[in-house]
Amino acid sequence: MTNPHYGEAEFLCYQVIKQVRERYGQSWDLPKTEFYKLCYIVDRRLQEEDIDIELSTHWYRYGGVLTTDAMNTGFYSLEEQTWGENAGSNVLIADGVEDSDFDTDEEVERAISEMSESVVDELGQGYGISVSQDYQYKEYAPDDFVRSLHEFRSFIQDIDEDDALNSEDYISGVDVGFKDIIGDSSPDKTGSSASSETNNRIRDHLDALLAEYPEDKYSQMEGLFLDWENLSWQMAKNGFYSRLQDFMESFWTTFSRVELRPKNNQHVPLSIRSQWNNQISDEMESFENEIQEKREVVLNNRRETNELDIISESYSDTARDLFDQPLQNE
Repeated sequence: MTNPHYGEAEFLCYQVIKQVRERYGQSWDLPKTEFYKLCYIVDRRLQEEDIDIELSTHWYRYGGVLTTDAMNTGFYSLEEQTWGENAGSNVLIADGVEDSDFDTDEEVERAISEMSESVVDELGQGYGISVSQDYQYKEYAPDDFVRSLHEFRSFIQDIDEDDALNSEDYISGVDVGFKDIIGDSSPDKTGSSASSETNNRIRDHLDALLAEYPEDKYSQMEGLFLDWENLSWQMAKNGFYSRLQDFMESFWTTFSRVELRPKNNQHVPLSIRSQWNNQISDEMESFENEIQEKREVVLNNRRETNELDIISESYSDTARDLFDQPLQNE
């Protein structure tokens, strides 16, 4: 049987797995996400030493990752694994694969091996993906906006607050209730009121994102970003924290597919980049529909109150116009 042919890019990834297995053992957990991050970091550090092996990578929701569609991945295997409540894939070297299966320059091979060993020793010691992920965002985030978005996402995930609305406050047949978006958030009218301390921090994060958004670089998503920011603030003011987390993930996924990976990638073949670009209109339309659903909740559940008359009169095509209020009055 003829040995498969792999190049220097594959050798880097192979070395990361090999270093983890030699240092920590075959039973050591190497989740696929962690594997991607370690490979990305090794590659970036090699580039800093003017060694570019043309590894295909791009930036996505959780940081820099391998563009595996552009690689021959037969040198490793994925084993289904469960870590607590999370399920994923553990990365192992495929049976029978050895160093001799890779076509590499001797000096480059030595540099890859040494750098892989160094990164695995520093960041691969079983802390989970948070260490390598935070390192990536600190050292290699494409811009301040992406770095701040990661910080906001981490903060939202860690919020330990009860939602202000009970199940009976939701409107049957829709995912978001009328009061979820426009409900009065003052403590004496909402029962379980939103946390002032939590919301002050949310407001700080959102203000930073507004200030840092690079309109020229990410122009396609600017309008949807403004809608998302404004609706996110309304959810926070109403103590609607669980839905805020879901909305964050939805925006982050759409932004990653529309703006992040197409504009922040290296050595990705044109055919793959074309596939990404062909998906952009559908991704934006899907997120536009999600925002529209929240608008329709307001219009479809109007009540005979002065508050709603005012809202209906001022309703416009964007969530920002719908909920426009000076920040100092919020």
